[in-house]
Amino acid sequence: MRIWKRKEEEMMWQIPEGELDRARKDLNYSEKMLSPKNLKKIVMDVYSHPSKYTEVIRLMIERYRLEHKEKS
Repeated sequence: MRIWKRKEEEMMWQIPEGELDRARKDLNYSEKMLSPKNLKKIVMDVYSHPSKYTEVIRLMIERYRLEHKEKS
């Protein structure tokens, strides 16, 4: 059972390489700067300490709402 749980965790954190490439290009960041490991570290810090990132979270929520609003 532990093997399956570990595999499930790995799959949850997979990022399509094309997504990372586009983000790096748009941000003008190096592969090292925006690696899956660094991105996960940042995301987990936002998740664990949302009060430190209120402005960023506000922007993310606004973008999310725009990207996911229902089509009528």
